[in-house]
Amino acid sequence: FMEMMGGMFGGGQAKDFTEEPTEVMPNGLPLDGFVLLELANEPIAKPEGAKSMIFFMFGSLGADEFAMFELMRESNADEMAEVGEMFALPDKVKIGSREKMNFKFWLSAVAGISKTLIDDSVSKDAATVSMSDLPPAFKALIAQRKQAIKDSPFGKLIGGIGQSP
Repeated sequence: FMEMMGGMFGGGQAKDFTEEPTEVMPNGLPLDGFVLLELANEPIAKPEGAKSMIFFMFGSLGADEFAMFELMRESNADEMAEVGEMFALPDKVKIGSREKMNFKFWLSAVAGISKTLIDDSVSKDAATVSMSDLPPAFKALIAQRKQAIKDSPFGKLIGGIGQSP
């Protein structure tokens, strides 16, 4: 307890450059530092009249979220399938866009940090569509992300998510 209190009020243990930028650049941003920015724009869906209150926590759903929820419901692991059932997909959605800004801040040749900023937007006059009428490009992106999750170590780790026994 005393160690925790000391850490809160007395500075605690030494920090590295990810927690304390002055450790890597005590005199400010170095001359050879730079920022890389990757922009991506993808479709999103904002649930309308969602069956589950859990969706109100998300606000809007991208291909990654749809893929994960579908895989949970299809999982061979009973626990994952049960969790997936809690994430009932909405019947109707409004289509919008998600702008992803992936920043890479390079402070030196060996020290950097990455951060992502996401901006979701749905026009007030966006048409409401059923889940079966999602735009083809959106459906294809969901299928692509679903396959990527299945093929990942994460997909294999959590009980063969979306895979046959």
